[in-house]
Amino acid sequence: MAAQNPRPGAESDSALTQEPSLDLLKRIIAVLIAGAVVAVTAIHIIAPEQTMRLAGPVLMVLLAAAAGYLILRGRILAATNVLVYGVWGSVTGVVIFTNGVSSPAVIAYPLIILLTGWLINARAALLVAGLTVAATVGFVVA
Repeated sequence: MAAQNPRPGAESDSALTQEPSLDLLKRIIAVLIAGAVVAVTAIHIIAPEQTMRLAGPVLMVLLAAAAGYLILRGRILAATNVLVYGVWGSVTGVVIFTNGVSSPAVIAYPLIILLTGWLINARAALLVAGLTVAATVGFVVA
């Protein structure tokens, strides 16, 4: 007689789910806020006369606050979308104002595309990749 599985569906307990965990999103928000605080402090110490450089960290804090509010309201998917697409938009805004394609911020694009595929799905990652290609072409043409 074949061994019976003690619980129905026990094999699926270890399967990965598509939804991001609430703990992961809370950690992402905490890291965004901590990184923004470190960046603002470093900018204030190293280059206090260059206040335009504070735009990136301030945008990150605003995104983290918006995502945190959505999480408190129980809107996990909306919080994930705000984080992913908001970070892409913030990086694109920073790149626009800091030398376009030559900006060091463009190295964040592949990470954002991977994060999008991991947190949302492959279709969203392809959308972000397409937006990145279009933005990069726009930077080159401009």
